Amino acid sequence: MEKFVRMAVLADVYGPLLTDNQRKVVNLHYGEDLSLGEIAEQFGITRAAVHDTLKRAQASLEAYEGVLGIVASDAETERLLREVLDILGTVGASGIDDDSARAVENARSIVRRLLRESGQRD
Repeated sequence: MEKFVRMAVLADVYGPLLTDNQRKVVNLHYGEDLSLGEIAEQFGITRAAVHDTLKRAQASLEAYEGVLGIVASDAETERLLREVLDILGTVGASGIDDDSARAVENARSIVRRLLRESGQRD
């Protein structure tokens, strides 16, 4: 995962665990795509101070993921749901009874809904 995207995802999951200042800087940089200079100007601090705050926040976010593994778990869940959807897609409607065909279609619907709710496209 590209670093910028990874940090944005980690911030979405673990952002509430950061200090208020770290959370604001991370959201401005990764969420609103502001440069370090722009953030420094908003806070009335140096670019180096913004850089240090981001580095500490990044280290914290990676540490939280290292212990809790929520992002990796979500990615694995998504991968497994897509695998189930692929398997269900191979089940042809011909050759199975109506009840089985309905069960397969219901299962597909459930997997698609789970993917949508997790923010992923099916």
